[in-house]
Amino acid sequence: MITKIEKIKNLGIFTDYKWDSNLPEFKRFNLIYGWNSYGKTTLSQLFDSLEATRTLEEYIIKGNQVFSKDDFNKISINRNQIRTLENLRDTLLPKLIYGRLSQN
Repeated sequence: MITKIEKIKNLGIFTDYKWDSNLPEFKRFNLIYGWNSYGKTTLSQLFDSLEATRTLEEYIIKGNQVFSKDDFNKISINRNQIRTLENLRDTLLPKLIYGRLSQN
């Protein structure tokens, strides 16, 4: 069982985190809460990587967000599909509106 995190370096919002000796150690169940963008998701993904025996290299960090490489690849594919559909919409909609494209 993990009882504390000695240090985290350059992972998400944690540039150089060191465990404060005043903090209690983790127990069997723990509640981690805080404001948005304060590292809760980064911590959960860190714990997930340890549980799933993944390495941290399997994650991609973009700004304050941490993605698994699989999720990041899916997001990239979805963004490309969105751009393709937006371009198609921007090309066809004016033609449809001005009667240069017939509806069959």
